[in-house]
Amino acid sequence: MFLHIGADTLIRLSHVVGIFEYNMKNRAVATREFLQLAEAEHRLVPPPGGEPKTFIVTNRNVYLSPISAATLRRRGTTADKTLPEIAAPPPPRRGRRRG
Repeated sequence: MFLHIGADTLIRLSHVVGIFEYNMKNRAVATREFLQLAEAEHRLVPPPGGEPKTFIVTNRNVYLSPISAATLRRRGTTADKTLPEIAAPPPPRRGRRRG
């Protein structure tokens, strides 16, 4: 099975390690360093059109994609293969707080 990450770019689902939000403002130092290292090692693949919203880590490269992590996860979820949970902040709590 393949995952379509934008334009004409497909990657094998079996190679996907994780799908992560690409948020410049809230990116942790370790994430920045990871992406910089991938770029220095020529393993960072630019997005196939548009600004990156997500980065996909595979066993060989790191791909930038203009498609949201939630959409990519839906695309990658099939009857025989489920991608790991997306690394994203938890949704805001609703309702009254107790205590």
